[in-house]
Amino acid sequence: MHHAIPQRLGLSLPATPPHHLVDSSLSQVTAFVSLNKRAYINQHYSHANTLPLLLKLSRLHFAKLTEFRSQMNPKDLALLTDLYQLTMAQSYLESHKLEPATFSLFIRAYPPNRGYFVSAGLADVLEFLEQFAVDSAAIDYLHSTKIFSDRFLDYLKELRFTGDVWAIPEGRLFFKDEPVVEVTAPIVEAQIVETFIINQINLQTLVATKAARCVYAAQGRAVVDFSLRRTQGIDAGMKVAR
Repeated sequence: MHHAIPQRLGLSLPATPPHHLVDSSLSQVTAFVSLNKRAYINQHYSHANTLPLLLKLSRLHFAKLTEFRSQMNPKDLALLTDLYQLTMAQSYLESHKLEPATFSLFIRAYPPNRGYFVSAGLADVLEFLEQFAVDSAAIDYLHSTKIFSDRFLDYLKELRFTGDVWAIPEGRLFFKDEPVVEVTAPIVEAQIVETFIINQINLQTLVATKAARCVYAAQGRAVVDFSLRRTQGIDAGMKVAR
């Protein structure tokens, strides 16, 4: 007899963002304003040709990063997960626990001086789920670890995401304890993709929320992005820039 699977597993994002992303500006807004990517002209730009040069270099750099990101195939990211997720998935399979489960991703508390969040990262999550597959190279690697059974590896070869996703659209405000993404799928599928979903929603929601606060605090002035100088890695820099 199959054992019942809990129908809701709570997953929480860290409530407090990295120190350099915390500010003390206003904690409430009534609408989300899209990030303005035009360079901010102020008294520091004394030469007329400085701004066009900066914009030209910025567009070139952004194009190169976009080209790099386009070469990342979501099918190659199936093992972008925790070992724990795979061992849990194997235990479900071996115990014949394959019933659907719902994973809810939410934030439990506001950081100091915050009262809202801005949803982001959903597009990357959906693309990953639509193209999810474990290729032969990944299967060979997992086999070499001697952790996983042949039955489980054969199961992974054919595994595709078949579940449903409910989510708050990108750019919308949401609040603590409000699920930003809910995934309902056979427990093995939901378990394996959990890490990737948290990874994408976590960073991009943090950045989008910060961007909204910066634009609101700027009170109509343009905002310039220099995040690549301190963002952790190329992919994270791309997500901040968008």
